[in-house]
Amino acid sequence: MQYLTDSGRRVFVSITCGVSILQNLIEYARRSGNSTVLSKISEEIGLDVKSHSVREILARLATCDKLRRASRSSYVFSLALRLLREDPVRFSAELNTLIKLISKLNAENSGVSRVVCQLIASDTASGYFCGRVIERYLAEVDKVGNVPVSVDSLVVIRGLVGSLDKVYEALNVLADKVALRMFRYERAGYDIYTVISGGLKIEVVYISIIASLARSKIVYCPDPESDVLILPPLPVVLEEKLVRHVLGQETVDEDSAKRYVELGLAEFRNGKLVFRRWVETLVRARRMSVGHSHV
Repeated sequence: MQYLTDSGRRVFVSITCGVSILQNLIEYARRSGNSTVLSKISEEIGLDVKSHSVREILARLATCDKLRRASRSSYVFSLALRLLREDPVRFSAELNTLIKLISKLNAENSGVSRVVCQLIASDTASGYFCGRVIERYLAEVDKVGNVPVSVDSLVVIRGLVGSLDKVYEALNVLADKVALRMFRYERAGYDIYTVISGGLKIEVVYISIIASLARSKIVYCPDPESDVLILPPLPVVLEEKLVRHVLGQETVDEDSAKRYVELGLAEFRNGKLVFRRWVETLVRARRMSVGHSHV
């Protein structure tokens, strides 16, 4: 990972991606009444968009393999990208929030010299599709409000809705891919912001907690006409005793072991206490980023 050295405030923004782009695209196509547009969309996604409600369509698109495989040359992808070019504030809750955030930060005395984004999407076909469209849009525009913007990565989170084992695996990805970058950019002197206007509710909950560990401010925009709300991070730190236990610097006492198991942070395997992999990843990522004992 390369860090920028230009003057002015540098900002790192994690953005949870929902399906507002698809919802707005479908509503746009239905309002237009253009039979060619409707038939092309229906053909590509394998679903007649005129015969179902928008809610039903979005539910089906979550598992639509055709949508997951949609390339940049596909009609649906190119239409979504065209709509974003025309009016990103209207067609994407995520870009609406990002644009307003940059505008607000750039209006402050210090200004903003550079914005780096990380996109976070669920592995549903619809979530992945919308994340890729936003990634492509930001790569094309290069600047938002005269501020250079780039995409660090698109992280796909699998398993947050599923069995407990899958949830633990998803938490490990969040710790390894999302938290680690937040911590590293924080250490490099970036102001950290986390946009939660889109995404699944459970994604937003976990990402908000991780964001507070990185001292990230939380950004939310209630609707396209609203200004952004910038909330301070919660005063959350990893418990020092837990850190020492995870890192093997201190033997885990019986009471602590029992508490970790009750909290779901660890389990007993063959009579031995084993921390969940995502807990170890999060602790090590935080320790590695700050470079000292207080995490």
